[in-house]
Amino acid sequence: MLRKLFRTGNSIVISIPKDILDELKLFEGESVSVELDSKQRQIVISPVESPLAVGVDETFARQVVWIHQGVPPCPRGIGQVTIYLTAEQILFIHYRLLSETGGKHGLRDLGLLESAVARPRHI
Repeated sequence: MLRKLFRTGNSIVISIPKDILDELKLFEGESVSVELDSKQRQIVISPVESPLAVGVDETFARQVVWIHQGVPPCPRGIGQVTIYLTAEQILFIHYRLLSETGGKHGLRDLGLLESAVARPRHI
């Protein structure tokens, strides 16, 4: 498949066709490995398998990834239930967003976060 290189800012970019992205289950903002095979004069782009979460329920972590990618975990309007997030789940979402968009990691006051998380349950 023939593709053209184009400039954006100070970088040279190549677009990857949607059917290839779909087959590899790659979405905008995900990390890929870019390697140079000098002998073959090829650029090799590979998906990077990153762990979903450390210390966070794997099912919840997958739902966050699905929502972030625009794929709802269940059909809209079916099984709508209020789910209260834990402080750990909120910290995971925060970490994931900062990892993808940039910014400083950290938390000013864990007690304030835990208080804010508990409040909706007591109203």
